[in-house]
Amino acid sequence: MYSQMLFERAEKQTGGTYTMSNKEKKQDNFRNYLNEVVRLYAKNGNLNGMSAIQKRHHVSAITKTQFFECGLDEAAKRNAYLDQDFCNKVYDYVLNRAKGIPAPKYKAE
Repeated sequence: MYSQMLFERAEKQTGGTYTMSNKEKKQDNFRNYLNEVVRLYAKNGNLNGMSAIQKRHHVSAITKTQFFECGLDEAAKRNAYLDQDFCNKVYDYVLNRAKGIPAPKYKAE
């Protein structure tokens, strides 16, 4: 996976002593969670079962409203894989709703 590739690259750069920070681990788990939720929507056309996925990944949940605000339904239509950078923006949006951060929008590449 993407996180494993980053981890291996960081290990090479630091002589094999790199470990992911807690924030990086949370962001990595959130990316895995979002990609699984997108696959769920692509498969079923709905978000039933989203909370079970959230519990399995031990992350802050994205609401159904936030899912559509971020354009993740479009990602599902394209069977897209969400990269870490985009997931980090969604993660910040989910955690900081009160701060007025605009919803990041999925853009097809």
